[in-house]
Amino acid sequence: MIEQKMQARSKIESENKDKAKKIAQLQEFVNRFGAGQRSSQVQSRRKEMDRLAPAELKRSNIQRPFIRFDQRKPSGREILKVHGLSKSFGDNHVLKSLNLDIMRGDKVGIIGGNGVGKTTLLRSIIGEYTPDAGNINGDTE
Repeated sequence: MIEQKMQARSKIESENKDKAKKIAQLQEFVNRFGAGQRSSQVQSRRKEMDRLAPAELKRSNIQRPFIRFDQRKPSGREILKVHGLSKSFGDNHVLKSLNLDIMRGDKVGIIGGNGVGKTTLLRSIIGEYTPDAGNINGDTE
C-alpha cells in the first residue's frame, strides 16, 4: 500500500514538473507577444495555462501510518483456554473435543476449507453458540 501511494505521488510530482515547464514556455510567449498581431494566439495560450494548472499535493503521512487499538483493560498471560469443545448441528459434528490454549503474544490464524468449523469455533468462543460439550475460559470482550 505504501509503495503504491509513493509511486502515485511521485507520478503526480513529475507531471506537475512537466506542467510547470510548459506553463513557463507559454508565459514567455504571452510576455513577448501580449500586445500585437498575435493577440488571438496569446489568448489561447492563456487558456491553456489555466488548463495546465498543477494538481495540489496534500502533505502525506504515508511514510509512517499510525493505527491505534485502545484496550479496555490489559490482557492476562492466558488469553483463551478451550478444552473438550464439541458442537454439532443435527448429525453434522462440526467440532469434536477441541483443545486450544492461546497465550499473550501468540499469533493465531484460522484456516481451512468450507464447512470445517471456522465460523462455528469463533461464534462458540464469543458466546453466540452454546457448545454441546467442553468449556471456554477467556476474556472474549
